[in-house]
Amino acid sequence: MFVSQTVVSYLDRLGIEHEMVTHRHTACSGETAHAAHIEPKQLAKAVLLRSNDDYVLAVVPASRYVNPAALSRLLGSERMTFANEDEMPYIFRDCETGALPIVGDAFGIKTAVDDALLDQRDVYFEAGDHEHLVHVNHDAFVRLVGGVPHGVICHQAA
Repeated sequence: MFVSQTVVSYLDRLGIEHEMVTHRHTACSGETAHAAHIEPKQLAKAVLLRSNDDYVLAVVPASRYVNPAALSRLLGSERMTFANEDEMPYIFRDCETGALPIVGDAFGIKTAVDDALLDQRDVYFEAGDHEHLVHVNHDAFVRLVGGVPHGVICHQAA
């Protein structure tokens, strides 16, 4: 498939050192972590939500689920609901459906990050398709998300 040029350009513009990791085509974040031979807690997944007419990208470990109420509290906004998958191609124009990168700023989307990712030595995230991940080290990840709100916005699988 293809890597999002919006993502690559954004990383390059910020001077974020990264590498691309190729894996077999996968359909969900759990499969992606397995295919890429990484821990699910190292894979940052992006989940698109909306509050009124605004979109918000929640970034959480693949091993966890977004807590919309916690996200609302963190951002001081109204109730959050999950966006429909058919809304995503209009925002993430050069990404495959379901392969959302975590760099919401690159697409003009407000972003919030779960604190659990800030503890990881290495972080991986979708590059815009279902066959590539962007790999950054801890310092690069902190630089990448340093300006976005962060807190506990997820919970473990039930």
